[in-house]
Amino acid sequence: MSFYILDDTRKAIKAQGCGVSSLNTRIVGGEDAPVGNWPWQVSLHIYGSHICGGSLISHEWVLTAAHCVYFSSSDSYWTVYLGRQSQNTSVSNPNEVSRGVQSIITHPDYVPSQSSNDIALLRLSEPVNFTSYISPICLAANDSVFYTGTTCWSTGWGETGFVGAKPSSGTLQEVQVNVVGNKECDCKFQDITFWDITITPTMICAGGKTGKGTCYVSNTNSHNIVEFLIVIYCETFQGVFFNMHGYEADPS
Repeated sequence: MSFYILDDTRKAIKAQGCGVSSLNTRIVGGEDAPVGNWPWQVSLHIYGSHICGGSLISHEWVLTAAHCVYFSSSDSYWTVYLGRQSQNTSVSNPNEVSRGVQSIITHPDYVPSQSSNDIALLRLSEPVNFTSYISPICLAANDSVFYTGTTCWSTGWGETGFVGAKPSSGTLQEVQVNVVGNKECDCKFQDITFWDITITPTMICAGGKTGKGTCYVSNTNSHNIVEFLIVIYCETFQGVFFNMHGYEADPS
């Protein structure tokens, strides 16, 4: 699941040539995302199945979570889909292009048990051309501050409900959430018996209305793993995402 923070700095962002969707005319939390709303959203596939989401950050680099590629870091197994709207094989994706993966770089200090430094870069087999449906997101600057209550958007192809809910249509989803302070978030998560992870400055907590957010869904009969950066439960607690603040660098 990808996580984006949008603010009122559109002019500055546009000058960088990133972070602007030319087709973004409306946003509805927790519903199908209009085509072209999130042109930096990518779908990572392995063995023909969608595994995780990611974000295009340049013509040839994709940012994703380290846990997504940690179990299979062999670049030859991966395919990256850009401009994709639906995972349903019966639905056409006319704006889509695909690329193989030339190399994978996982953060050297990634610790799976603590989900710290949960970040990785994928270098595409060849660069992509930017279109209205494929363009890069901006990375957070070193001096970025994400205040409690800041509006954010979480996007991806995860399930749209809990057990017993109507099956997902496979269409890219979007949901609005708000930043939650790390101290408050850490306190809530410490009440979970199986949770032994401390919320650190490299993480951002965010949550929406009850039943809206980014959740972990276990499905033993499928290879489709819901995209998330840390396992969470939406009904009660906030989602925890990787904070790009302080990690911006030129991958080339």
